[in-house]
Amino acid sequence: MTHSRVLVDFLPLDPESYLLQPVSYCLALTGVDSYLHALMRFAPVPFSRLGLCGFNMWGLSFLAMASTALAEEKNGLQLTVSKKTIERSDDRGNYYYSDRIDRTQGLKAVVKNISFKEKPEGELEWTILVRKYYSTTVEKHSGTEKLKALRAAESAEFQLGSAQVYGWRSASYNVKDKLEYQVIVTHGGSETIRVSSTSAFDSLAKRAIKVSTPAE
Repeated sequence: MTHSRVLVDFLPLDPESYLLQPVSYCLALTGVDSYLHALMRFAPVPFSRLGLCGFNMWGLSFLAMASTALAEEKNGLQLTVSKKTIERSDDRGNYYYSDRIDRTQGLKAVVKNISFKEKPEGELEWTILVRKYYSTTVEKHSGTEKLKALRAAESAEFQLGSAQVYGWRSASYNVKDKLEYQVIVTHGGSETIRVSSTSAFDSLAKRAIKVSTPAE
C-alpha cells in the first residue's frame, strides 16, 4: 500500500532582515496578504515595532515562508522531497517599481529505510521541470545519484540538481517560473518508490526542452 502526505516546515525569519516602514501604512492594512506585501516592500522598522499592527512573533512565524515537502511510503522505504533555494539574487526595486526574482533552486531528498531488513544499493533518478511564466515553454533538468545500502531505520540525504527561476513581484502582482519535480528510487532497474509534485508530471516532461548545467 502507498501512503502519501504533505509536510509543512515553517522557516524562522531574521527579525533584522524583514523590516517595515512606515508604521502608519501598516496600521491601515487589513488581511494576511496586505501584511505580507508590507513586509516585502518597506524598511527599516524592526519587528519589535509590529506590535502596533497587531503582530506578534507567533503570528509572524505562521506567516513565515512555508517550505512544503512531499512524502511517500512504499516497499519499506520513505521518500521525502522538497524544493531548496541554493542561491538568491533577487533585485529589489523601489516603492514605484517591481522586484526582479532571480533564484537558483534544486531539490532536497531524504530516503529512509522504514522496514526491519537492510535495503540494497540502488539509484535515485531525479527530474526538475521549470514552467516559464511568460510562455508555454517547459525546461527539463535531470540526472541520477547512487543510493547506498540502508540498514533498518537508516536514512540518506541528497541535494539534487539546480535550475534558474525568474519572475517579477510587486504589491499588486507576483509572477514567476514554476518548478515541478519527480524523484524515483530504483533497485536492480525496477522502480521502488517515487514522488511527483504534480499528477501531470509525465505529460509535462514529454514536451519539455532538455537543459544542461555544469552540475549535471
